[in-house]
Formats: sequence, structure tokens, C-alpha cells
Amino acid sequence: MPPTWSYVVLLTLGQMLIVPAARAWVPDLTEDGRIGLYNGALSSVSGLIVLIGSSATGSLLDLGLPAAAPWLILAIVPALAVALLPPRPDMAESAAGADPAPDRPPRCSGAASD
Repeated sequence: MPPTWSYVVLLTLGQMLIVPAARAWVPDLTEDGRIGLYNGALSSVSGLIVLIGSSATGSLLDLGLPAAAPWLILAIVPALAVALLPPRPDMAESAAGADPAPDRPPRCSGAASD
């Protein structure tokens, strides 16, 4: 069994990839003028998830299950969350062949324009 520090390194690397990506998606998923609200909600919910997830993980590890079971359960939870996400309305429209947002200008990528 790998040492515990290797799991901490993997978790940290995962967060280094996911957190910036989630923050970059906020402007694409929000209504105009509400980016601050959604960034604040993302930060608040992230903190709550860390609190609840750490408690649940500690309880799961204390159950005395076989060594691989807690890690498999921890891998299944985010996979289920992604599977249960509803499709974005503009993605469903574009899949049907409609223009996804005809009245909305394209979002900039954050780069300064001339």
C-alpha cells in the first residue's frame, strides 16, 4: 500500500487542476452582472464541501472497511455528481441545431482588447 503522503500529493494535484478550471467556468455559466454572486457562492459552497467531505471521509475510514473500499467510494461520489448534472440549456439547443444564444454577445476570454 502506498504511503499516505502519496494520496495527499494526488489530492493536491487534483485541486490544482480543478479549482482554476471551475473558477474559469463561472463567467460562462452566469447571467450578465451576476459573476460576483456566483463566485461568492462557489467559494462558500466549496468551503462547506471541504468541511462535510472531511468529516464523512474520516468516518468512512474509521469503519474498518478493506483498504480499497473507502477510496473506491470516494471516487464514485464525484462520478455520480457529474452523471447527475442536468444539461445546459444552450448546449441542448445547439445539439438540436438552434443558435445557442442569438441575443447574447460572445464572452471575452479575459484578454485585453485593442
